[in-house]
Amino acid sequence: MNAEELGRRLLGEVEEAGMEEILTSLRFLASPFPHSSFDIPSLDRLLASAQAPPGPQVQQAQAPGPCSSPTRPSTVIIPSHSLPKTKAKPPIIELTSTAPGSGKTQLLYFITALATLPPLALSGISLYGKSAAVVVIDTDGHFSVPRLVEVMKAHISRCKSSSQPHSRPASSRSNEGTRSIGRFDMMRMIKEALTHVHIFRVTSPSSLLATIESLSTYLFDTNAHHSGNRAVHSIILDSVTAFHYLLPPIQPSHTTNESTPKLTSAQFYQSVLSALKTVQQTFSCNILYTSVSLPPARPSNTTNSTPSHIPANLPRSLLPISWYAFPTLRLLLARENVPPVAPAMSVQEARRDRDARQSVVERGGFGMIALSAGRGELGESVGFYVRGEEGVVFEEDGTEEAEIS
Repeated sequence: MNAEELGRRLLGEVEEAGMEEILTSLRFLASPFPHSSFDIPSLDRLLASAQAPPGPQVQQAQAPGPCSSPTRPSTVIIPSHSLPKTKAKPPIIELTSTAPGSGKTQLLYFITALATLPPLALSGISLYGKSAAVVVIDTDGHFSVPRLVEVMKAHISRCKSSSQPHSRPASSRSNEGTRSIGRFDMMRMIKEALTHVHIFRVTSPSSLLATIESLSTYLFDTNAHHSGNRAVHSIILDSVTAFHYLLPPIQPSHTTNESTPKLTSAQFYQSVLSALKTVQQTFSCNILYTSVSLPPARPSNTTNSTPSHIPANLPRSLLPISWYAFPTLRLLLARENVPPVAPAMSVQEARRDRDARQSVVERGGFGMIALSAGRGELGESVGFYVRGEEGVVFEEDGTEEAEIS
């Protein structure tokens, strides 16, 4: 074999990659826990299960979790084959429910708090934050800044009362017993975090689409905000189905005085889908969106409106089929069941069971079940609790699980 043939063979073994792909892979490899996208062990575990194809064995790495369960280390499942040679795509999560008040927005508060708070307080106490920016597109008018502040306060208080500070040099350990987070420091951190939560309130399908399409222009304009030196952690859309019943299924045949015709339902959802993909590709950020689903179809001897490949006991999405493969993980959220009063129950029996029903309400239990995208299969379930000033709490130790349907 002469030098020319050897050179040709070696050249054929060279893999070509763009600079963006190389830098993205390096950033992915440099992260100690690349699948810990949210630092919520329960959610990260569901994501790891959804992203890992069957086959190779997995490795386990110990990763610190948020302060909801600080006394025991959290385990993040990292597939052994998950360190890619190509670009790693950030996760896309759909939060859906069949009824209001199912905990979707409460979960978004907690994710936003962890994304924008700093990793450490000045006293050295770990807050498990990411010091990033979050964009919230609020179509329902439900996203409350005072409630977000309340969730941040509760999270910092739990970390202050139960988490161990990160280690410091030996010369500075004499005052370890006095480490704490004062009210002034807490409010300063929260105020700083809030400057990196960008909330857009939209009131129509056209304004929603225009807002998503203009995000790149807004975020790259460092004069418009204070997040120029922060990465974009997540784009949150709450919710994508807010204008579902305002969209015509087909283009009206009659002419109107409007300069531009209204988008049909299919056109609108396809445009939003394309715009979200473009934003994620630009900023390499997580996408979270909420939706409303219809309750499971009741069995009927006369009609069958549910497709045969979708189990009848699962909720029916309002989103078109083109969205089924879009999310990395689809989660069905519901409030914990409260035992109903049976029709034949006596007054004495109802009074006897009153405390049990009230305790369920006071627990503020919610649950989320993983749905396999496009296949309509039930997966692992996770419980969390919303308790007023206590914020949002995940029970990582498994000692207390919300019972949902």
